Amino acid sequence: MSKSTPSGFVIINKPSGITSFRVLGPIKKTFGTKRVGHAGTLDQNASGLIIAGVGKSTRLLSQIEVMDKVYEFKVHLGCSTDTLEWTGQEVAVDADGARTVEEIEKILPRFLGAIAQIPPQYSAIKIKGKRASDIVHRGGEVKLKARQIMVHSLELLTKAKPSEALKEFTFRCHCSKGTYVRALARDMGEALGTVACASKIKRTAIGHINLKMASESIENLVLEEPESLFDWPQIELNPAEIRFIKNGRGIRNSSQEEAENVFVMFQGLSQAVASLKSGRLEPKFLLRDL
Repeated sequence: MSKSTPSGFVIINKPSGITSFRVLGPIKKTFGTKRVGHAGTLDQNASGLIIAGVGKSTRLLSQIEVMDKVYEFKVHLGCSTDTLEWTGQEVAVDADGARTVEEIEKILPRFLGAIAQIPPQYSAIKIKGKRASDIVHRGGEVKLKARQIMVHSLELLTKAKPSEALKEFTFRCHCSKGTYVRALARDMGEALGTVACASKIKRTAIGHINLKMASESIENLVLEEPESLFDWPQIELNPAEIRFIKNGRGIRNSSQEEAENVFVMFQGLSQAVASLKSGRLEPKFLLRDL
């Protein structure tokens, strides 16, 4: 792969305390391009998996964005804040907020499957072109509508005696795009008859991609090939065929079953994304320069 035209993905374990955007700086510097984006913003206080696209591979970020996510997080019962994070400004306290493992496990089924969730006011959701969090910071008010999300699993990780009352519990959640863990903590508190907020939010997986695949440090970034992140068919072409594809022209190909997305390969490297229908391979976009 030419250093002048990098294309691929960088898998990062974002530390708590920095924004998702700030993580992109070292990537731009390392690979010498400003064309870098990421899928799935993490709050500044959250940590965990960020997938950044480099070069033409940024065209694939929308496909990663819709993948399910897995989070681990802590819920603090008896305390609510303006941001729904433990570090936010306290707005409500319940001295009797402690609950038992039995009580926690009883309400968990309410949060499984398709559920309606109202996002936090402090969020990146746009209202007439402005972020909800920016409006609230300036003293304004926002009313966000409930959105349907999907929670595939919600697992209590805290180990305690069933009857032991605690104010802090740790969970693992496998959920759809658009799920706010902070809002989930808030709603769990309400279901328990108290108030709650979240802390130590960590994203451990996006689709099949997990933290074990992340670069060890910002100083040691690894550029992953686009095809390594998707379970799409791959079709190897010869020099004449790849010229047609790179010029935006489809070709006849019946080597595989029909597919909405396939990687067009040449000499073992992905060159483009195409569709394969009715025996024709039609290019969608290139992953490398001509």
